[in-house]
Amino acid sequence: MSLAKMFVDFWKVSEIQPQNPDVIVAICYGVLPDRLAVGTLFALEKAIELLRQFPNATLAFGSAAICFPGSEIVEHELKMKRLKAAGIPLERVVSAPKIYNTVTEAQEIRHELEKAGIPFREVLIVAAEAHSRSVMKIYRWIFPVARLSLVHIPFEMEYQSDHTVTLQTGPWFW
Repeated sequence: MSLAKMFVDFWKVSEIQPQNPDVIVAICYGVLPDRLAVGTLFALEKAIELLRQFPNATLAFGSAAICFPGSEIVEHELKMKRLKAAGIPLERVVSAPKIYNTVTEAQEIRHELEKAGIPFREVLIVAAEAHSRSVMKIYRWIFPVARLSLVHIPFEMEYQSDHTVTLQTGPWFW
């Protein structure tokens, strides 16, 4: 086991099993000009799997505006294309159009859910292991009365050597 994996295993928040989520959030890890970042794709695929398990849930996601000019548009289009290919009805999807970090992601997702009249009694978050502690703190702050549940994707998906964002993690990006 690598030193990084040992640290992540110590640091991460354990998964919290969902009961009956109203909303499933696929945390954003950015986009490249021609494809979703690995972490974004893994989180989206896991969210699609969970949508099938919880057929009354709504999928919510944000699109990163920090990767390159217009990246939020590219990310949104790539995600919608993948959801359509997976047969997910668009009325089960809420998109936060422009995010800059995990805080703005949570804020914008909440805003879009409220605007659409979608309840958020339970919010199921799909996040990478190393990001899980900060994600849970942020979502607890933005959704103070919601039950939060958590499903991990592997921490190795958080970093990508060809990503357009060179400093991909750090508390200053919250």
